[in-house]
Amino acid sequence: MATMLQEIWGNNYKINFLDSDNQEAKVEGKYYPKFVDIVISDNNMPIFCLGVKFITSNYKQNSINYFENMMGETANIQASNIPYAHIIILRYKTPYYTKFDSVNPSRIETISAYDIKKYLNLIFDNPQAHRPFEISTFFVNIDEKNYKVQKADLSESIESSICKLIENKLSPENLFKQIENYKLHYETNHHQ
Repeated sequence: MATMLQEIWGNNYKINFLDSDNQEAKVEGKYYPKFVDIVISDNNMPIFCLGVKFITSNYKQNSINYFENMMGETANIQASNIPYAHIIILRYKTPYYTKFDSVNPSRIETISAYDIKKYLNLIFDNPQAHRPFEISTFFVNIDEKNYKVQKADLSESIESSICKLIENKLSPENLFKQIENYKLHYETNHHQ
């Protein structure tokens, strides 16, 4: 993702992210400083943030907490006039582990339209500090025995109209298109 953002923003901007050569950047939010997964900076000033969340188990149990935490993080950063987008990677068939057995799932939960509607409702809401600049959801199936990850087909449990909304509004392609548009807007207003 950082590589894609570097292609969009170009070498005149610095991108901080966690890997073997880089560290996450700390961004001064309105209420508290926050380490953000990916930060684009112009002259050492953060101008765009991207949070990445990969949820691998017990999603339904924690889905409201994930959602509320995302809105709180977003409000903290965006109240400082820095756009904050989110990529949420979900296992379509998510294992649920109990506190007594963290190795063998007690059941497998399938992501449903109900689980995704809150993200759609949020992204279609009026722009406010807690509504992210954009949200991307990406669904995967993980074959743990063969160590394979592949894009999930949502159509087996989610109606086609919701799948279409997810594809059009919550897709990674839409996210990166909106980031490109923001970059053009930023450069028009800051590099004249």
